Amino acid sequence: MIRLFSLILFVLFPYLSRSQPTLSQLMLDSLVHTEGIIIKENGGLTSIFSGGGIHFHCIGSSLKIVVEGKQKTKGQPDYIAIEVNGKYKGKLAIFNKQDTLTLDSFLTEQHNRVKLLKITEAMVGQIRVKSIFASKSTILKPLQKQERQVLWIGNSLTCGYGNERIIEAPPLGNPSTGFHSINENNYYAWSSITSRKLAAEAFQLCWSGKGVYRNFDGSDTATMVHLTNQILKSGTSIEDGLETWSPELIVINLGTNDFGPELYNKKDTVQKNKFISGYLSLLSTLNYSFPSAQILIVLGNALSDDFPSQTYRLTRCRKYLKEIIRKKRSNKIHFFELTVQKGPYGEDWHPTIATHQLMSKEITKKIQKIMNW
Repeated sequence: MIRLFSLILFVLFPYLSRSQPTLSQLMLDSLVHTEGIIIKENGGLTSIFSGGGIHFHCIGSSLKIVVEGKQKTKGQPDYIAIEVNGKYKGKLAIFNKQDTLTLDSFLTEQHNRVKLLKITEAMVGQIRVKSIFASKSTILKPLQKQERQVLWIGNSLTCGYGNERIIEAPPLGNPSTGFHSINENNYYAWSSITSRKLAAEAFQLCWSGKGVYRNFDGSDTATMVHLTNQILKSGTSIEDGLETWSPELIVINLGTNDFGPELYNKKDTVQKNKFISGYLSLLSTLNYSFPSAQILIVLGNALSDDFPSQTYRLTRCRKYLKEIIRKKRSNKIHFFELTVQKGPYGEDWHPTIATHQLMSKEITKKIQKIMNW
């Protein structure tokens, strides 16, 4: 069982009502549960990764939450998804300031199972939930946590980059739009969709543009392998305590961005040895941290052999991933290849929500076979 370290910043410090005393940390633990990658810090909870948040049972219809955003780019706010009684109710923008969210209009039933989840990724910024206020007649109780846990390690596909747009390929449209946080919705990413189907809690370590040994921009620092190794090797505890997690299944979708530089320079090809050694380093860390977990290595749907011409990026990535699996010689490591995506596309040629649903349909069957879920 691993405890997270403080990479993530999403703080919760609640109150029941203006007329009631401030809740202690012990009382907080008895009222809400966390969802995804969350840590406790300075009396609260913190996170920056996709899918992190809280869930609770609200009896009553009056609830306010004080939040504070800290975004990296002006005009690119974070977003929180609101789920009530298992249904997506919409999202709220969280800007680079403190604000109060009134949830009364979402609480239409006497009993409401509420989830508040960060649906924008780490490169956008962080959300800090500082306080919860409720009327005297409103009661909060924790929802039961899912028994199953899945760790997703990935890139923009797992984040849900641009999935709320629908753009035809040229000449009818131009998916090369650039990133806009308003169009990213991790709630409808394949990772989140699949986790809900499997009744599993999703822990999502994903960041757009990051790869195994190099990133989409060609840089070799702060890769997804480096970040994951850093998190899992940083220790097993931190002052104030941490939410524990012990995934039964780890799904890895990395490699697409390592082949990214080839889009602009065919000669800037992936270095096979660096790719394989970087991936093996990640697998070693995961095996050490979660020795009983099954690992599913996924070849994503964004590579093809057709573009750029004669680069055969899909074939080479498949070959490297299968060689990695052979080197590990473990019956707990599996391989799955998603169907190459087709248009229409989301932003910057990423999958739309409809494509994410197809990806989820494919991977769910594979996971059910591996895990007997």
